[in-house]
Amino acid sequence: MRKNLYRIAIVIAVVAFIPLIVFIAGRESPPEKIKVETHRKQVIKQFRLESKEKIEWELTAPEAEFKGDNVIFLKNPRLLILLKHQPPITIKSPSALYFRKEKRIELKHVLLQTDNLTAESPCGVYYVDSALFKTDCGCKILLKGANSITGKICTLNLREKKITISNNVKSVFREVKR
Repeated sequence: MRKNLYRIAIVIAVVAFIPLIVFIAGRESPPEKIKVETHRKQVIKQFRLESKEKIEWELTAPEAEFKGDNVIFLKNPRLLILLKHQPPITIKSPSALYFRKEKRIELKHVLLQTDNLTAESPCGVYYVDSALFKTDCGCKILLKGANSITGKICTLNLREKKITISNNVKSVFREVKR
């Protein structure tokens, strides 16, 4: 009788474990871990950055977005450059990238204005420390008095008041009417 009870207990135990074994065997493996990059978007309204070093300048934009640690995307930026013993110089653009470590600004559809000249270019780079503007995508410079110069490669050294234009240079000189 005891043997029969043990057999019945073993059968009941095996039958009780069958649903557990079926549940464990039928369970799906856990999903693979998906790596999702998280991005923080830092946007600043009424952005303003200024320098009081050798070359004084002020960079403003209605909106700026930080792209990592080094790059700032600027919408409608305006750069005001104040060189000693010279009138202020203004550089405007619909968009620009400011590289903080390199201290350079890459601009699109640039308009550079001083009291005696206006320069336009589809693109250009302004180097903050040297007050140098360079472009290799063409430029047009209008001098006071309706004289104009166009060329493919242009360099404007704002500190030394020198303009270098090379490759496809064309000039138009007109009589100044007073």
